[in-house]
Amino acid sequence: MTKKKNLYLYPITARGSDDAKNPYMANLSTILESHYTIVNINKPSNIGIIQIFKLF
Repeated sequence: MTKKKNLYLYPITARGSDDAKNPYMANLSTILESHYTIVNINKPSNIGIIQIFKLF
């Protein structure tokens, strides 16, 4: 079995209400997780794309 590559999915944000979430991101992450490890899936960003430096 090959190791999954890491992927940073943007935008997953910590700001705003859960009611306002776009279902597109949830659907996209579900599909991508079968092929990649999404490094920020449980760590929503409050600083934007700059968070990528903390995760890689």
